[in-house]
Amino acid sequence: MDESGHADQNDAENSNVQVAKRRSPYSLILLLLLFIGGVFTYYNWSQEEDELLKTAKEYLETVRTGNLTNAYYTYTSAGFQKETSLKNFVASVKGNLLFEKMGSLHIQSNEAAEGKGTLKGFITTTDGFQAPFTLWLVKEDDEWKIDRFEAGASVKALEKQKVLEEVRVPIMAQLRAIRNGALDNAYFEETADEFKSATPIDNFKRFLGSFPEIQESRHEEFIEVNSRGGQATVELAVYTPSKSMKLVYEMIQDKGRWKIFSMQVLPVENPKEISSEDLQSIERAVQKQLALLSSGKLEEAYELTSKAFKAGTSKIEFDSFIKEHPFFEKNEGSKTKKWIDRNIGKALVEIQEAGDVYAVDFTLFKENDEWKIWGMEVRQVLEDGQPNAEEDQRFVSHLLRVIQEGKLQEAYDLSMAQDFKKVTSFEEFKNFVEVSPFFKSSWTAKLFERATLNDKAIVKVEFVSGEESSPEVLEFDLVKEESKWKVVGIKVLDISSDDSEEEVEGANLDLALELLNGEKSAQGTYRVKSSLSTLQAILNFEGAAKGEVLGIQLIHLESGHRLGEKKFVLDKGGKGSLPLFITIPDGSLATGKYELLISDRRGKHSFLIESMP
Repeated sequence: MDESGHADQNDAENSNVQVAKRRSPYSLILLLLLFIGGVFTYYNWSQEEDELLKTAKEYLETVRTGNLTNAYYTYTSAGFQKETSLKNFVASVKGNLLFEKMGSLHIQSNEAAEGKGTLKGFITTTDGFQAPFTLWLVKEDDEWKIDRFEAGASVKALEKQKVLEEVRVPIMAQLRAIRNGALDNAYFEETADEFKSATPIDNFKRFLGSFPEIQESRHEEFIEVNSRGGQATVELAVYTPSKSMKLVYEMIQDKGRWKIFSMQVLPVENPKEISSEDLQSIERAVQKQLALLSSGKLEEAYELTSKAFKAGTSKIEFDSFIKEHPFFEKNEGSKTKKWIDRNIGKALVEIQEAGDVYAVDFTLFKENDEWKIWGMEVRQVLEDGQPNAEEDQRFVSHLLRVIQEGKLQEAYDLSMAQDFKKVTSFEEFKNFVEVSPFFKSSWTAKLFERATLNDKAIVKVEFVSGEESSPEVLEFDLVKEESKWKVVGIKVLDISSDDSEEEVEGANLDLALELLNGEKSAQGTYRVKSSLSTLQAILNFEGAAKGEVLGIQLIHLESGHRLGEKKFVLDKGGKGSLPLFITIPDGSLATGKYELLISDRRGKHSFLIESMP
């Protein structure tokens, strides 16, 4: 601007330059900060994903090489280890085709944000099979840990194919022996010991004689296979030049080999044969059978059964079965629920006798256009005249009654599942019952919650010793074995009372440990055998606050591995005792020194345990 107050072009340019010069330092600083921040954010994001990928690859490689203990303790999260024991982890990996035949690893996407990560891809097996998978990871102490692993549906198809290849061997060997007339070989070489115990060879030969189509068959077709826990069900069809027949094999693993546990004949499906009159025909067939049994006419009742029933069950065995269940002859009335599934007739019959209600499961199929009894099974005994009571709840009620009566051997032998017995001896079960107060007759038990899915059930029982006491809750995990409920696990659930926030200010908590399956040395160290599968103890406390939470951990001092982690809520203050059970993940406690660490709101208490050969 000149002295006259006019602005010329140069002034404007100078003014603009001056403004630009005044803004430049701030703009540059801002841009520089944004640039550095962007680079830093990108670097962190990139580094997170690199670490995520590195952890995933190292974990899968460790699993592939069979170093499962290292994979479990080094790479899995605390949450994973809480949900899955080392023993269950090893069992899930061993025999898994995806890990057995793991070849190359292909990552399709990976994400990391706020301490959580997801990685998706697929594994190409050594024989060219591609199996998709997803890994979920969480960050713990600045390290990525595996929180969950899930394989795609195609992995199940791969495993199913493997099982099919394995079970084909004994089935085909038996079919070849039958077709060649070598029935002794078909019986002795391919069937399990349980099959031979339940089915004498004469019954086996009579069964085959009743169905000559098996021996006359020329080829076969495997239709379906399902397996779980060392058992498999195989459905196949055999074909003669003029007809076909369906067979169902139940297989079990015996000394590392698949063996035939049972074999049945299924009617060939033909939906057009089912009419609206079939249900009424099933009802008539069952009621006629029951009327004959009630009249004591066992021979006539036996003749009404199907050819398959007679082939597998002799007249003497039939008579013995009926006499073992006298309610058949004292039948005071019944009602039937009936349905048809894949041309197989089913009838669940409730039979009343002397105020009790019994449930019998009938299976029927058509023979010469007439419904015939194919199988009979007494599924349950309904107690106290309550036909609508649930079978799993009655089982638990009966088990508790047996335990309270002191019949522990009977409870263990008849009510515990095979998987339970593998990890828990009778002595361990007995110790658990004896140190647990709620099994005593002075405690009142109430079944208050249940969940059932297929052959598994969970039943929760609430125990109360008096009006003023807080309840204890036990969870019974059940599984079906040979159509009967069995206990596969018992848990003492941690429940917080309504007074859990009450505290005793200034009280010091004193703890004393009484080891049930070990001994205390003069130096104060607790010594146990390395073969120990469950650490059993009583924790005596004094000066506790009602509702106080105790955290309990068993730590291997050399490696720092935590082998057991539990939390308990004390239902009363002052003085008391708490039964303590810690299951060892590997099934045995490796030799070495361990710390049993017990923490409360005021501090920590430590007990030294030494595992010896």
